[in-house]
Amino acid sequence: MHLIENISKLFLKKTKNVLMYDNTQEIGLNKFIVATKILKECGIKVPKIYNDYSQCGILIIENFGENKYGSILNKKNKIKLYKLAIDTLVFIHKNKKGYKIKSFDNNILFKELNIFFDWFLPFNNKNISVSQKKILVNLFSELFSKLQGLQKVLVHRDFHVDNLFYLKNEEGIKKCAWIDYQDMLLGPISYDLMSLLEDARKCLNNKVREELLNYYLENMNFKNDTLFRVSFKILALQRHLKVLGIFCRINSRDSIPTYLLHLPRIKDYLRDILNDKNFHEIGKILKPLIF
Repeated sequence: MHLIENISKLFLKKTKNVLMYDNTQEIGLNKFIVATKILKECGIKVPKIYNDYSQCGILIIENFGENKYGSILNKKNKIKLYKLAIDTLVFIHKNKKGYKIKSFDNNILFKELNIFFDWFLPFNNKNISVSQKKILVNLFSELFSKLQGLQKVLVHRDFHVDNLFYLKNEEGIKKCAWIDYQDMLLGPISYDLMSLLEDARKCLNNKVREELLNYYLENMNFKNDTLFRVSFKILALQRHLKVLGIFCRINSRDSIPTYLLHLPRIKDYLRDILNDKNFHEIGKILKPLIF
């Protein structure tokens, strides 16, 4: 109790800092601490950890202020800020240093997909038969097998505009700061770019998305970008289904309906993917469940 009181007093004295709380205590916060150390070593701007009370589920960390991407993006600065965020990805994706961190494997991909079946389908009074689900699992297994040839890199896993800050007083890529990366894993090189360009909360038109995708590819100097583009769509399909389930779960379990406002945007992303001839078979099962 005394430790909690001391933390509270310290936090009140330093109101410019952020108190980060995780009710899993050391489990979740240790992941954040490890990821912070790795990203800092890589040259990515991340919050400084001022005080570690992870035994109580608390960290006191640096506050990046009000310049969150999601709050400051406008027509004039949009391309510049997105390209800056992409520059951080290019920088980290060209880093060849190995890190001892868990990999983003098929078990995780399928576990996340189950959120769609467990929460989105009941919310929409939809059902799937055992045989249909078995077919879907086989089709997704085929799609995920195409990811095997991709380079594995550090993957933020929730790389979108509300987890990025613009810091005008920093230099180079450190002008774009990252937060909320505690679930970082080694995974497919296309994942974070996909989650940035097909953000569940912020829509980019097709022309801008293609411009930004090409900006990334040109800076990475890929000899052949075909696999990257295919993997982008495979991972987008998996992520968007997961997010449909998460937003329905937040509504049903936590009584927060505001996330449902984003469902039409996510469905539009999915419609584009499932209308691609390469996703025809899986679309025959998924379309009646989603639309």
